[in-house]
Amino acid sequence: MMFRIIEDSSLVDMVTVPNSRSPARAERRRKRGFPQCVKIVARPKQEIFMFEDKLIMHPSIVSQFKEACQRKAGEEAKQRRDELAAAVYKGSVVNIFGP
Repeated sequence: MMFRIIEDSSLVDMVTVPNSRSPARAERRRKRGFPQCVKIVARPKQEIFMFEDKLIMHPSIVSQFKEACQRKAGEEAKQRRDELAAAVYKGSVVNIFGP
């Protein structure tokens, strides 16, 4: 099954980050009730959404996803090659075109 990859740059999480030199001090002051100077940062979601035959993800995740797919395909090909070599060594017949 082939999936279409759709890159959506709006898939972000808005995270508040303390805008101070000392995050620990900012945390202590926040617990005491002092208002903090924070900045809101958009970070890409690390999630992949699937809708029918489409995979929807943030553009920065696409390269990581493709690398993982290639790595997985390489591992499966190596495993299949080893199984075929073992079967040929034993003298049995193996279907090389599928499971």
